[in-house]
Amino acid sequence: METAVQATGQPKVLRRTDYQPPEWTIPEVKLTFHIIDETRVEVHATLQVERNGDYALLPVLALNCHSSIDVQSVQLDGILIPSSAFERGADTLTLHPSKPFFRLDIAHTLRPKKNESGDGFYCTGSGMVTQCEAHGFQKIIPFIDRPDNLGIYTTTILANKEKHPVILSNGNECARGDLPDGRHTVTFKDPFRKPSYLYALVAGDFDVLEDRYTTKSGREVKISIYTEKEQLHKCRYAMESLKAAMKWDEERWRLECDLDEYKIVAVHDFNMGAMENKGLNVFHTSLTYADPATSTDTNFENVEGVIGHEYFHNYRGNRVTCRDWFQLTLKEGLTVFTDQEFSADMNSRVLQRIDDVRMLRSRQFGEDAGPNAHPIRPDEVKKIDNFYSATVYEKGAEVIRMIHTMIGEEKFRQGLTLYLTRHDGQAVTCDDFLQAMQEVSGLDLNQFKDTWYAQKGTPTCRVQQYYDVDARTLTLTIEQILPHAGDRPYHFPFAMGLLGADGRELVNDILHVRERRQSFIFSDIPSLPVVSPLRNFSAPMKLDFDQSKEDLRFLMMHDGDGFNRYEAVQRIAKQELHELIMLHQRGEGFNARASVVDAFGSVVAYANEEPAIAARMLQLPSLDELVQDMEVYDIDAAYEAREFFIKEIAYAYEQQLLYLYYQYHHTGEYKKDAASIAARSIKNRCLGYLMTLDGKYADTALRQFGEANNMTDEYGALILLCDETADIRDGAVGAFYSRWRGDALTFNKWVTAQAFSEHHQQLLPRLEEIEKLPEFNAKTPNCCYALYGTLAANLIEFHKKNGEGYRFIADRIIAIDAYNPQVAARFAREFDDFSKLDGSRHVLMRHELERIRDHAASANVQEVIGKILEL
Repeated sequence: METAVQATGQPKVLRRTDYQPPEWTIPEVKLTFHIIDETRVEVHATLQVERNGDYALLPVLALNCHSSIDVQSVQLDGILIPSSAFERGADTLTLHPSKPFFRLDIAHTLRPKKNESGDGFYCTGSGMVTQCEAHGFQKIIPFIDRPDNLGIYTTTILANKEKHPVILSNGNECARGDLPDGRHTVTFKDPFRKPSYLYALVAGDFDVLEDRYTTKSGREVKISIYTEKEQLHKCRYAMESLKAAMKWDEERWRLECDLDEYKIVAVHDFNMGAMENKGLNVFHTSLTYADPATSTDTNFENVEGVIGHEYFHNYRGNRVTCRDWFQLTLKEGLTVFTDQEFSADMNSRVLQRIDDVRMLRSRQFGEDAGPNAHPIRPDEVKKIDNFYSATVYEKGAEVIRMIHTMIGEEKFRQGLTLYLTRHDGQAVTCDDFLQAMQEVSGLDLNQFKDTWYAQKGTPTCRVQQYYDVDARTLTLTIEQILPHAGDRPYHFPFAMGLLGADGRELVNDILHVRERRQSFIFSDIPSLPVVSPLRNFSAPMKLDFDQSKEDLRFLMMHDGDGFNRYEAVQRIAKQELHELIMLHQRGEGFNARASVVDAFGSVVAYANEEPAIAARMLQLPSLDELVQDMEVYDIDAAYEAREFFIKEIAYAYEQQLLYLYYQYHHTGEYKKDAASIAARSIKNRCLGYLMTLDGKYADTALRQFGEANNMTDEYGALILLCDETADIRDGAVGAFYSRWRGDALTFNKWVTAQAFSEHHQQLLPRLEEIEKLPEFNAKTPNCCYALYGTLAANLIEFHKKNGEGYRFIADRIIAIDAYNPQVAARFAREFDDFSKLDGSRHVLMRHELERIRDHAASANVQEVIGKILEL
């Protein structure tokens, strides 16, 4: 069903409700890859094919088969089928079997060097690698390429031993030998049934880091990380993270590694961050490499989190997989929630929650409000690749978190165990997961499923309070403001607290909200309390609660919920920023209220108590978040207001910020403990404020840039210097390039720092110069993300009034679409704001959207652009 094509040749709309089980299945797959070189790989596939279900007449067997596959021969039970007896479509190979069970042998040729899509079997820096999710396997062999077709795979690889000394596939190595003419061969068998999207094959010249992990039951697992030459030292943290993830999954969820071998391969050319292929994960190097010289503290965190994420898929997506791609959040939402919990347990639970919610609001809330919005379990699509979105992943994780919040840790663990045990080795749906959770908890999740899994958009939670002095009761009324007419009210957990005048917690509760408007009464409340609403961001909703700045400051200082202390500061800042925006729109001068600026003085004073949390508190709501609250985006007003407010804080607390900067500015040996990370975090936040004071502290940033003994400080200074005058900026930019141009990942940091500059007078011409550098390759996804993705996130430059930003990105989408539609479609979504732009920008963006529509050929891009232009 996933690759159905209309008679017009255009992909038709695929609908979740149209799902039908496969008419044929392939329970056993034997593959032989003879790698001649990068231009030619000869493949022999032996498939045991079975009819699925009872049919009066045998159906045709329509194998997904990409047009790039050169089929030489097809045999059925050893008998050669003449080419006249099967049909070769653009992306299909159709046969007419006469028996319900048979062996199919297909000999064909692949040409990895010609494949620049990052999908299927393609070349990378150190060799060749596969990427099969969602439909890359049909670029490797003719197959029933859908997630509910599970089988046992055996793979034999033959290659030149000198050129491709490392040859890998899923499962355990069961045979190895040398062949004539300098070749060698290895055979792998995966004992677990899996769908084709989890298949992997790697061949190349890699270094390897090896280790062992002993499970709780005493089994020994061999762990190997294969990487680019001379980069093993950058993989040691990834190895530590993997072992930590294996141990954590055992201890918290009682899930023990089921493999004898667990392999990771790190390559530079990869469309996604990483892929969870059973027992053979393929990673982009940016999420595998971590060392103090070239990696920031954030890079370390990302490596730990994504290493964990792909390992956690071993059960959550691999052992139990998706029936169809509409169920993608079944594995991704669950696994994102899991990796967030892993990172929270490994580091700071409060900081992790703050960062997760900030990302959700910045990326997913905007997606929810745009033309490409969809529920976490979508109902229809043209290209499955377009499902890989913040909604499916991040909002999907929030939906799982709500279940965890409502039923508690122990019941959630029991539900997960029931789900994984009941459906082991199966391809299932979101309903099956929810059924397990409902059974163990006794909580009715039907309304929850019918809203969070089926409705798109971000609801608003409006809260009103009434305190009855005589009755000593507080009434909280919670009203749901739904995004679309016809939406049903959601079932969600509203975690909350009531604080007395002395800061003592009077109530700490989780309310189940099911109605459009619902009231809750709290008795024996001696005086008007301060409400701590939506604690720990217990539901992915916008909060509308008119609390005074005094109450918010009180929460900032006294709330026992760490996230809500941070959130109180954000709400104060957002209220003030929106008032400043209105002043700008009315043509009046900016005037920040002293009480609000004073609130940030309290945060500065609090920095010595918890520097890492204070650093987050001092990070104002992003420009993305501010414009999302507007019916028509006024990007200029939002930007000017935010810049003004940052400067007001900097002017008001210059000396305190400077004192904090030097207090936490350590130049000794680099350490990666929590205290050191917190010190770098608050130090660089203080420097960011100081650098807004008209170049006064440029020398301070230059000194940090020159003396830094770690990438967090060096790169933090570079980003700030990129917004300085040309004489200052160019010196730092040139020095960083000279030092790091030979390191691909650090070169991309250099690109990102410049593409994010909001004060570069000639930014687009500068980016065009970067494109011409030998280190930049537009066919490498990470180079594209560093330059084009960052520019699109730079709202001031992307939304330039003359339309140059739109034209720049549109040109690159058209070019990239010719060879990598997945990446092109991701950049196309940067135009989602089209309907909310002011008049002149709206006209300019429409022109570029229509140009993309007329010149970009892929269904991936056409679907995204079509939805934008429909509005």
